[in-house]
Amino acid sequence: MPSPRKTSRLEESAESEVTPLLATSQAGPTAQPNGELAPKQANGKPVNKRPDPEEPPNSESDGHLPREDHDTPLPKLQVLLLCYAAIVEPIAYFSIFPFVNQMIKEISNIEEENIGFWSGLIESLFSLTQMVLMIIYGRAADRLGRKPVLVFSLTGVAFATALFGMSKALWQMIAFRCLAGVFAGSVMYDVSLA
Repeated sequence: MPSPRKTSRLEESAESEVTPLLATSQAGPTAQPNGELAPKQANGKPVNKRPDPEEPPNSESDGHLPREDHDTPLPKLQVLLLCYAAIVEPIAYFSIFPFVNQMIKEISNIEEENIGFWSGLIESLFSLTQMVLMIIYGRAADRLGRKPVLVFSLTGVAFATALFGMSKALWQMIAFRCLAGVFAGSVMYDVSLA
């Protein structure tokens, strides 16, 4: 038969100890009629609060009117613009997929079985240059500010994508797709931190 567990003096004192917080039934603050919380001492009496000269008046007992807290409204226009900025980069990336094969076929003298390689190369160069320059754009955004870098980036992506659409040679398609990736390097960084 197992022997009863012996308790040490430390355990006994820990079990019998009553902290001031647990000594009363109302351990936490309670609400006053004006909506503010009145902190309680261990004995249950309210703590006398000195009025702060910089704090606006907050109770009628002090001879002042109650203070109203105002919530900051959600900046809906800024959130809408950030959503727009977040969708521009994927649109610039995916917009060429339906027609890049036909464009390569019409512009260059590449054999039909090699078109897939060149279209894959052109499509992936955007992401490759974007990945290489993300950290540089992040540092520029820290130094110059998020807004200027974001506006510069969005303008550059739009310009480079338009130039890609007007390409007349394969090397131009590759160069303008890389250029679009260069400008797209900051879009994801700025939107994620905004």
